[in-house]
Amino acid sequence: MTKAAIKLRKEVKNKISQVTTLRQEARDAMARALYATDNPSTDAVTDPNTKLPDIAASKFPWKANADRDTMCATAADDGSKAGKSLETDMVCLCVQHDGATNDFCGSNLGLATTAITGNSAQATAAAAFKQLATSCAATLETSQQKLLEHALTAAVQTIFANLGKNYVKQASATGAAYSPSNQGMLGKYVIGTTTAGACTSASLNSFGTAGKGVCIGYHDVLKTNKPIPCVKEVNIAVRKLNAVSDLFSQATSTLAQVKMIEQKMEAFLWIGDLLNPMTRTLQQIPTNKQPTVEEHNKCAKFNSNETDCPQIIANMVIKKCKAKTLVEAAQGTKEQAGGVK
Repeated sequence: MTKAAIKLRKEVKNKISQVTTLRQEARDAMARALYATDNPSTDAVTDPNTKLPDIAASKFPWKANADRDTMCATAADDGSKAGKSLETDMVCLCVQHDGATNDFCGSNLGLATTAITGNSAQATAAAAFKQLATSCAATLETSQQKLLEHALTAAVQTIFANLGKNYVKQASATGAAYSPSNQGMLGKYVIGTTTAGACTSASLNSFGTAGKGVCIGYHDVLKTNKPIPCVKEVNIAVRKLNAVSDLFSQATSTLAQVKMIEQKMEAFLWIGDLLNPMTRTLQQIPTNKQPTVEEHNKCAKFNSNETDCPQIIANMVIKKCKAKTLVEAAQGTKEQAGGVK
């Protein structure tokens, strides 16, 4: 049983090691989903329990010199445009092309009106995301969920469930305006007459112009059956977390087996103590033999005879002494036998 317990403990230790590795891999996948890199800063973070550091502005997932519409109008599966990371896509969904009010994700987010364009495009996009993250963290502080596989899966399903649904329809919209490509758009867009939706936001005109929108077109990626890069990383993290859950359950079950073995071993020790043979035998204590009724009556019969009655009593004493001698002899023999090695 000792060998079995040691073997099981080694199994638990091995599973714990696997869990640690998988948690780090899940963390790296989520870093890539968020930042498009698992090394967002100069800090080398290997502890999965440590908070992921903010990304350096120079590493923000936005193509240099790319304006908002170039980066966001349509997604790409190679990570060169929208779909590259959750950071990229959040900026695309909340900021328009022109330098104007950006209240598409909330009126109290405090986003700057600076246009994302030119040499400062990456830095401007990074600043916009930082403001979004700060404002959203304050808003969601009381309702944040743990990073669990079912929560991530539900979030991805929610995103896909909302594709194509947030559109503004002009009165003149006809069949051609309802292009299948509309079903791949996330965010707000306008359709009208024969103009289908699009995610270019220059000259947005407060969503008064058909073919404009503050959105992302994922249709080109989806029709190829290739994964959206950031969604791919989220799904990797989900698989890793599922594996962690399975290993944790296995480790818990194995620990229970170890505990059962320990309890059995303790029980055997107790039983061993109870079954241990006595090393000593109690000495036989001689008792004073009382005269029988017959002997008493016989003595009483010769009550007037001073010779016979004492003789009877003497015979009883002799018998008693002989019995005692035999007992002592037997005990001496036993002790002598016990001393033999």
